[in-house]
Amino acid sequence: MKKFLVFLGSLVVILIILFLIFNESLPQGEQGTRAEELTDEMFTSLNKPAWENLGYIKWSFRGAHHYIWDKKQNRAKIAWEDFEVIMDLNEVTGKAYKEGSLLGGADKDEAIEKAWAYWCNDSFWLIAPFKARDPGTSRKYVKLDGELDGLLVQYQSGGVTPGDAYLWAIDQTGKPRYYKMWVSIIPLGGVKATWENWSNIQGVMIATEHEMGPLEIPIGDVKGGNSLTEIGSEPSIFSDLEN
Repeated sequence: MKKFLVFLGSLVVILIILFLIFNESLPQGEQGTRAEELTDEMFTSLNKPAWENLGYIKWSFRGAHHYIWDKKQNRAKIAWEDFEVIMDLNEVTGKAYKEGSLLGGADKDEAIEKAWAYWCNDSFWLIAPFKARDPGTSRKYVKLDGELDGLLVQYQSGGVTPGDAYLWAIDQTGKPRYYKMWVSIIPLGGVKATWENWSNIQGVMIATEHEMGPLEIPIGDVKGGNSLTEIGSEPSIFSDLEN
């Protein structure tokens, strides 16, 4: 028991030291013209107008969570393991299934809550650059070393973790290289995640690979189109929300 307590005490000390070494404070930055210009450059590089006009998009997150999003009506099919949820994303309501059987009561509520949490996290890794001017955001310019410029985007509302902040490192073409995060679910500030392997999806540039330390976060099977059949889906998948 004494050896265990010594080990536990040593582990706590190590964790505190690692926190002090790697934790970064949120940069201050400067609101105004340069921050908004940099936001415009990023939107232009990734073709935000084409993103706004895209009707449907299909993708997977780390090969485990699978999505079909009707962007115009903001509803989604969210599937994982043996669960499937058809959700109205505006109302966070819908129908849930397990192994093809309709769920009700607490089981339904739990599945919809889990699907919403997956959506808030996973969709951000797909579309975060386009959310830099969402309602409730602020933007600041941050000077970075080298040829990259920093755009600090802070979220005061939205999703399941309002208050989070992301410092985008943007190259001379307007394309993001990585961001650093100050988020409630990660105790360290300034954790870095790459945005790379950009693919052209119906004119929209989408990053399909991310690395966060040793963790790989692939975005797979990305398809975009203006109809469900165009992305290889049945046109009736959202009919449950209309009944």
